[in-house]
Amino acid sequence: MKKAIIGLITAILLLLTISVIMIYDTSGIFAQDKYNDENYFLKKQLLWLGIGFITFVFFSYFRYVMLKKLSFVFIVIVIGLLVLTMIKPFACEANGAYRWVKIGPVVFQPSEIAKLVLCVYLADLLSRKQEKIKDFFKSLFFPSILIAFILFLVVRQPDLGTTVLLASICVLLFFIAGMKTSIFVSIILSGVCGLYFLIIMFPYRMKRILTFLDPFKDPQGSGFQIIQSFIALGSGGFSGMGLGQGRQKFFYLPEAHTDFIFSIIGEEFGLIGTSIVVFLFLIFFLCGMLIAYKCIDPFGKLLAVAITLTISVQALINVCVVTGLLPTKGIPLPFLSFGGSNLIVNIASIGILVNIGIRGNIAAPAEVIKDNAGPVKLVSKRKA
Repeated sequence: MKKAIIGLITAILLLLTISVIMIYDTSGIFAQDKYNDENYFLKKQLLWLGIGFITFVFFSYFRYVMLKKLSFVFIVIVIGLLVLTMIKPFACEANGAYRWVKIGPVVFQPSEIAKLVLCVYLADLLSRKQEKIKDFFKSLFFPSILIAFILFLVVRQPDLGTTVLLASICVLLFFIAGMKTSIFVSIILSGVCGLYFLIIMFPYRMKRILTFLDPFKDPQGSGFQIIQSFIALGSGGFSGMGLGQGRQKFFYLPEAHTDFIFSIIGEEFGLIGTSIVVFLFLIFFLCGMLIAYKCIDPFGKLLAVAITLTISVQALINVCVVTGLLPTKGIPLPFLSFGGSNLIVNIASIGILVNIGIRGNIAAPAEVIKDNAGPVKLVSKRKA
């Protein structure tokens, strides 16, 4: 377990180091033009890194089992925050979307917090419902309605990408926890149908799908961003053009320091650079899953799986988007893309993973789970 924790922390530190270098590299010109300060985005990212480090330390030492007792409280809070995205003066608009909340001087994205909160809630729920998980209507029907309401609040911002991500993680965790295959397949088919209607009902989403199928039909319009991403990746070749030598960051590739930072890594460091990034995420995934495997406590095990999957799936979606394997969506690359909410929540999640790695394999927490259909079940007699 110690090796898994060391491997996990090493991979994340390397990703954060790459992030600092690449955010300065990709955003300097844009920051100078817009804010007259080439270090504008770098300074903000370093500030968020500092806050993230504080959350990491806190959650590394905070007994993770306490999260279990607070899971429903967290869900209520995150629902409240998502509702605030609809209420002025708290709601903040950007590019036609209301995904941010402003409370005083602080601006953040509630849907990012929702990712971690759902991980905690589902880990708590599924660890308590282990004996009933095969019976969907007795164990998961009403919690699924609550989750569906959260997904509705996210999709109306609108943020279809995050909605699909959250829904995918929920369904995967249900299946991992022991849901019947027939119910799992039924949910997947229902989700696909729902996604289809969410796309065809909104012309701009349908346009993204058509652009994904053939971006060169509108190279100066809807296909511009992904084509510029292709140019960046193609220009890098095997070994890249060198740090600072890329051209796409000079106002060619939109969102170069955020959602498409992977493209600039490919341009300046080539296939070698992008492979290193993918390898680091693979190390993170394997170490996270090893921590989950070694954990004795059912709640800790499911929480470790949920966190690992959430971050890994985000990374996979982002890489697939910038390489043209998925339609363009606003899913940042964890630990690398510029952005405060995503970065702080992900670093806090790593703190929880480390906590589970330290405590979960030593002794499971003393938890008594009441089964409505039977006697009390003792998970463990020892304290973490």
